[in-house]
Amino acid sequence: MNLKPRDGYVIVRECLPKLKAKSGIILASSTKELVKRCRRGEIIAKGKDKTLSKGKAAKMNVEVGDTVIFGKFNGEHLGNIMQYDGEENIVILARNELLAKV
Repeated sequence: MNLKPRDGYVIVRECLPKLKAKSGIILASSTKELVKRCRRGEIIAKGKDKTLSKGKAAKMNVEVGDTVIFGKFNGEHLGNIMQYDGEENIVILARNELLAKV
C-alpha cells in the first residue's frame, strides 16, 4: 500500500528495542522499562511543510532516511489496522511529536 503523509506529518518505521546484548545476555526488566520510554525509528515518507495561518511555512527539518526519537505515547501505530510494505511497525507522527534527530 502506498501512503502519502499529509502536510506536517511523517511516516516512521519503528526500530524495536533490542532486549538482548550482543554477548547473549538478556537485559533486566528495569532496563526494558528505560528503553520503552522513548522510541526511535527511520523516516520512510515525509509530507510537505505545513503552512501556518499567516501563510508562512513551518519547515520540517528532517528528511527521508533520518533516524528520529519520539515519545512512548506519540503517533498513530498502523500495525493493528494495516501493513505498509509488509511491515507492521509503522507509525504516523506529526512534526511536533518528533523529539530529536539522531
